Amino acid sequence: MEIDDAIKSLKKQKKLVAFLESTADALASYDWRASSGPDLTEAEATKKAAFRGSGGYKELRRDVLRHIAKGTGDVASAAKDVIERLGY
Repeated sequence: MEIDDAIKSLKKQKKLVAFLESTADALASYDWRASSGPDLTEAEATKKAAFRGSGGYKELRRDVLRHIAKGTGDVASAAKDVIERLGY
């Protein structure tokens, strides 16, 4: 019951819902394949191989943020702000 109420309350916050939907769309448009994924060029596979190891999460975060920042709207603006604040 409380979860249903929380969902109903969230749906009333139109700006937040729109931002979350845009964020989901931006994340879904990223190429999440691993370096061994099908149909990758050699350059793409090499780039994705950098996501392995101890520094991989930082590199993946940087790449995802750059991808999102190429878009338009509030989500892209937020990604650009994060990139700037993190010094990427």
